[in-house]
Amino acid sequence: TLHDPLPCRELAQLLGVDVNDIVGTLSNLHSLLAPSQRELTYRVHHKSLSDFICDHDHCNIGPEFHIDPAQHHLRIAERCLQVMNDNLRFNICDLEHNEHHVDVTQLRDRIRTSIPPHLVYAWSSHLVTCLDGDLGLNDEVKELVRQFATRHLLHWMEVLGLIGRVDMACSSLEAVHSALVHDISAK
Repeated sequence: TLHDPLPCRELAQLLGVDVNDIVGTLSNLHSLLAPSQRELTYRVHHKSLSDFICDHDHCNIGPEFHIDPAQHHLRIAERCLQVMNDNLRFNICDLEHNEHHVDVTQLRDRIRTSIPPHLVYAWSSHLVTCLDGDLGLNDEVKELVRQFATRHLLHWMEVLGLIGRVDMACSSLEAVHSALVHDISAK
């Protein structure tokens, strides 16, 4: 249910598991998943695999093979929020006041070393996907969203500006805001 494939190392950091567990598991699935040579990023060979294992009616070979996308999006959304709450901070690239207009190459290098791929991935649409479905957010995720909104929202906007992705903030934040307002008014 990942929206974009991540290298195994970054996937392990995002999910909070040991990279050897991921590599060990995925290396046995080469007939279904193709690893890249350089970064060890696994991609599904055929979209039909995802369609099959995510469809309860078609994947009737056993419950251990069926994936409920809503549950997995919620789990990934929770981990993404934990990663952001643990890693975001003011001036994440440690830029001095006069360094905001340094050479573009130097700035890109600083961004690459200061903002890891799993943190860039963290504000993906998993949370919005949960909100669009019938699953809703559990209390733990709601608390993580509140922590993010009160402590790290501006830090995340800084990161989005540095990586050139401010465009992805508005619709996601509107969806989360609507869900939290709806949740508060429902109580």
